[in-house]
Amino acid sequence: MTGRRCKYNETFDTIAEGLARQGVTDAAIAKALGISTRVFYEYQKRFPQFRHALARGRQPINFEMENLLLKKARGFELTDRYIETDENGNPVKQKVWRRQIPPETGAILEWLSHKMPEVWGRKIEVDSIQRTVPPADNAKEAAKIIENMTFEEREKYLDKLLGVKP
Repeated sequence: MTGRRCKYNETFDTIAEGLARQGVTDAAIAKALGISTRVFYEYQKRFPQFRHALARGRQPINFEMENLLLKKARGFELTDRYIETDENGNPVKQKVWRRQIPPETGAILEWLSHKMPEVWGRKIEVDSIQRTVPPADNAKEAAKIIENMTFEEREKYLDKLLGVKP
């Protein structure tokens, strides 16, 4: 009995890279290529050019997601606008206001657990702040510690973790 013939061809690299750049999941890329997810992962092992094409495709989306995660972890300011119009659709009055979106604990924990695992479980000193961040397996306790920090403490803490100089 003979084994199954390999369907892999060079166009897979280009297709997979393009789909990965769009943030498409592995399962969806496999489906688009007409292969199972098992074969998809097998191709990554057998064909380095396929694996590299996926990595190249994911690089921009990973960078974008990393930036969004950092933004949520640090908090940000948002400007809202409301424009009142007359019956003809002409602007009559405009209201503009700003609101502060606070740092999100989940984003902070995500960053810490995936991007800086070597920091977890160590004592962190930031100026006069001294906190112990528990290991990643105790994320609920870490969330409580971070949530109880003031905005300024969180800013200093994140700056220290991210290596940002004041």
